[in-house]
Amino acid sequence: MGTKEKAHIPSGTDIPIILIEDEAGARETLQDILEEDGYQVQAFEGGKKALQAIAHQTGGLILADILLPDIDGLKVLQLTKEMDPDSAVIMMTGNTSLQMAIDAVNKGAYAYILKPINMEELKVLLKKACREVRLFKENKKLVDSLQLTNRDLEAINRRLVSLNEEMESILHIVSHDLRAPLINIQGFSTKLSGLVEPSKSEELSTCIRFIHKGVEKMDALIQGLLRVARVGHKAYPFQENDLDKIVEDIRAVFDFELKDRSIQFIKPKKFPKIWCRKDEINQVFSNLISNAIHYMGNQPKKTIEVGFEETFDYFKFWVRDTGIGIAKKDMERIFKLFERLEEIPVKGEGLGLALVKKIVQRHDGKVWVESYKGEGSTFYFTLPKKVPSS
Repeated sequence: MGTKEKAHIPSGTDIPIILIEDEAGARETLQDILEEDGYQVQAFEGGKKALQAIAHQTGGLILADILLPDIDGLKVLQLTKEMDPDSAVIMMTGNTSLQMAIDAVNKGAYAYILKPINMEELKVLLKKACREVRLFKENKKLVDSLQLTNRDLEAINRRLVSLNEEMESILHIVSHDLRAPLINIQGFSTKLSGLVEPSKSEELSTCIRFIHKGVEKMDALIQGLLRVARVGHKAYPFQENDLDKIVEDIRAVFDFELKDRSIQFIKPKKFPKIWCRKDEINQVFSNLISNAIHYMGNQPKKTIEVGFEETFDYFKFWVRDTGIGIAKKDMERIFKLFERLEEIPVKGEGLGLALVKKIVQRHDGKVWVESYKGEGSTFYFTLPKKVPSS
């Protein structure tokens, strides 16, 4: 018997069917009915030629007689699953080979159907098998996509490691090679100031003082930039910390300045424990409290309040003051490098709030300010309850 092969554009399914049936009349009838239903069918008399076609497809339907003239139907099943694991194989069998069909299902066949074929039953079975093959294909695409994404992430991680190493080299240069000349200049200017008698050369003494102050300012700027650059870089892991102790230690540091300026400091009786890098969150509160002190001005009521609110998944903290306040136009820029208000002369390089923002962001939080000119400011920031990802 010859082999009948047709190429048909499917209207009802995108899953191709390979039909293996040695009886010519049954084969042609099945092929015609299935193609009328929109299936793309290739029909074969024997299993060996069918296997050649199966080798060139992925994720198809195989409708095979379990008793074939040239190869055992179970062997066709085995080789098909080896070549195309995503395919669905339906075995056709007579009553005499029913046990073989059951064995086939146990070995990976999708299902079996008894001869003579009930076409309505076969159509229902094929639709179910098509859905399963589609799921196999979609799952495979998802797995392939995830593998590709993982490879991309691995490449990005390798690049980040490389960039971190480069950053470490830059930080080393800045902290050592750039600061070394400043230290030398500072040392020699100090020595010169000791050699010069102010009464004999006031102008030279003034120049030396300018050099000394310039060196101090440049060194402070470099140190500030290094603090910003090092946020989260080769940092200690996140740990659960007692915020009560952090805030109390900071209050103790500022205690003299608070009393000297007659500023009342208010805080809750109890702060929560939080997941954080202790030194960095210490820096956040220190910078915000220092900022509140320095921009308090000559307000009649001088108060700094530190507080918090708890939500389902994060804590919201604030540092509120009764100081000079911030104009609306300045609220965004104050978190940028080298930006500061000019209403009151304050020592520093304008890095404090930029550092606060970077630290909070590296803790998966947000920072913002609410303020009215002449009425004080409230700096808010959030920290998640779970361990931050950064």
